[in-house]
Amino acid sequence: MMQICLTIHHALLLQTTTSIENYSNTGNVNVYPNPMTNQSVISFYNPDHSPYQFILRDAMGSLIMRKENITADQFIIDRGKLPTGIYFIELKGEMLF
Repeated sequence: MMQICLTIHHALLLQTTTSIENYSNTGNVNVYPNPMTNQSVISFYNPDHSPYQFILRDAMGSLIMRKENITADQFIIDRGKLPTGIYFIELKGEMLF
């Protein structure tokens, strides 16, 4: 089964694995489940519901996905047809994660 593994500076790793681990960092960003099969939840500190931008890049730095105006403190990303690999996420807004 192919799964996505998310790690922080916000790396997202797609690999074949049999375990699911949750990842949390000191910047108050959580990604779970990790690795992901179909989708993962990204949650972060956003008590004022300020707008953020989510950016997903592959290991080569190419833009894969962008979501604008995220005002909740969590959202879901769907795997879709992402191939096995490492992916990096950024959250840009009032704070940079």
